[in-house]
Amino acid sequence: MDLTLFDVRWPGTEPAGEFGLRAVPAEPMVRTQVVIESFGFLHRPARPLVVDTPHLVIDLRELLRDPHVPPALRYGTGRDHAVRVNVLTRPGAIEFVRAQAAAIAALVIVARPDTVKVTVGCSGGRHRSVVVAEALALVLAQRDVAAGVYHRDIRRPVVSRTIGRADEEREVSVPSAGLPKDGNGSDQGLYVGTLVVEASFELPATGGSST
Repeated sequence: MDLTLFDVRWPGTEPAGEFGLRAVPAEPMVRTQVVIESFGFLHRPARPLVVDTPHLVIDLRELLRDPHVPPALRYGTGRDHAVRVNVLTRPGAIEFVRAQAAAIAALVIVARPDTVKVTVGCSGGRHRSVVVAEALALVLAQRDVAAGVYHRDIRRPVVSRTIGRADEEREVSVPSAGLPKDGNGSDQGLYVGTLVVEASFELPATGGSST
């Protein structure tokens, strides 16, 4: 599957709110037509960063296998390449992103002159929702639609939960014991203050997706 479009990374981020980040595009937008905010359903109630009354809510909790499941990806985020590949190579993922982007582009026409507001939610708000939010912005850019991206919960601690629908509403912070340390004794791949420290995660060597 061709992921060339999604190899483009946002060149930077800046802190937004207590646990969030704003993705900073390479070139300033003359006028933002769409605002996309990723979030985690497990962190309810929580104050939105920018989107309080969305035109469209995309719920990923039952879609695309959660990168929280493989331990090698759990402590990463949707801004890590391995997590992005894990999400976007799932069957139908690219088609889903393109279809949602088409719907958002149609909303831009209907909602003028208002800015279209979209929220993308997954369980913890660190993996799937982050990947899909940024992928949507990239596809919209191909349609000459400027989208700003915010990640409400990306800097929250990883939550512990038994994988399964009945247990997804239970939230417990997971300690970072056992993760590799850097030269200053900090956890690699976690967030220190308001800065993102990205670790390099490898996909499983089996050559296939885990089930």
